[in-house]
Amino acid sequence: MKLGLSGNVLPIHPQPKTDEIFSSWYCRIAQENGIKLHTLEVQLFGRDKQIWTRDIDRSIDEPTLERVASICATDIDRARDTTLRSFETLLFDQITTTSNTNWILPAGVFHRKRRRRSMQFCPLCLAMDQVPYYRKQWRLALHTFCDQHDVLLHDCCPKCQAPVVFHRQELGDRWRHHVHSITLCTTCGFDLKRSPAFQAPAIEIHSWINLKSQLFFLDNGWTFIPGQNFPYSHLYFSALRNLIYKLLSNWTTSRLLEHFQEKFPVTRSLKIVNRQAFEFYGVTDRHCLLQIGTWFLLDWPNRLLELCTLLKVRHSELIRDFDQIPFWFFDAVQELKYLPVGPSEGEKAAMLQLLIKYENTPYKTELWKIIAKRISTGSVRQTLENTGIM
Repeated sequence: MKLGLSGNVLPIHPQPKTDEIFSSWYCRIAQENGIKLHTLEVQLFGRDKQIWTRDIDRSIDEPTLERVASICATDIDRARDTTLRSFETLLFDQITTTSNTNWILPAGVFHRKRRRRSMQFCPLCLAMDQVPYYRKQWRLALHTFCDQHDVLLHDCCPKCQAPVVFHRQELGDRWRHHVHSITLCTTCGFDLKRSPAFQAPAIEIHSWINLKSQLFFLDNGWTFIPGQNFPYSHLYFSALRNLIYKLLSNWTTSRLLEHFQEKFPVTRSLKIVNRQAFEFYGVTDRHCLLQIGTWFLLDWPNRLLELCTLLKVRHSELIRDFDQIPFWFFDAVQELKYLPVGPSEGEKAAMLQLLIKYENTPYKTELWKIIAKRISTGSVRQTLENTGIM
């Protein structure tokens, strides 16, 4: 490789731009020096190391990062800030390199291809950039709109719906060295800068404003919860994601989502997939779910507690499936711990009337099975004994 006069730095050594992600920076290094991406990889690391057969932005190792930083005379801390690991303790506790990490859009790596929509983009940002590049925040499931232009992000090419894989611009063409732009779709050639820009929809004004303010939590590392001493931001986001997961479940917590959809009918267009992780939803559905989850955390903890009491949401379901349950969340929902979780008096009366009506009919056995789905058989018998039918 032909390096600069020092013998250690490339002739053209572009520096990372504001919030630029590592893969974008690395592609620009090759592009601006007129080197094929694979050639740069081989000359830096040899043929035994292939960095594009994994999610490089999430799993890049320190020696690789140091080598890339050295050929551009880039401070190593600045280089580290281009990786998704820089969100540790801000958005999640620790990144996972062998499986999916909360809030990071999965890439679905297959050889050098990306089967999932892991890179989002704002067409206005790409169009207005003097040198287009991809932002680190666009890899986050938390980001569904551009905080500069208030437009909904795209998570694929609007023409062919293929994932954005800008590192494959000249792959497979041995004679092509110069990449005109990393904004071209590698499947159909559409220029992503020309994608339509849609205003990000606001379902409810207060949740929309709070959703926008959450972006500052990542910069500060803490958030503000009334009555609490500025909890760490990653614990707030843990509670938000956990709550969204429970809204989409088959538990009593799903009644919260039903309540919201009755209050704001526009959300009934949600395409809910049972037990699907939040990061696997499309950008439109994630944008809606984030506003819903945020709405329940407003006026903390009054709104959530009132609705959980009204809808008979179980305390045990609210606090389950946390890796580390935030104290401010756990302490608030303790009030629900002593709420009755069995059938209401109205339900008991309805059971009693039905069993009296069908006591001497062939339907009695089937009726018992249906009632047992609401409460256990033993509880059914005890309930009916207390009412005098048995």
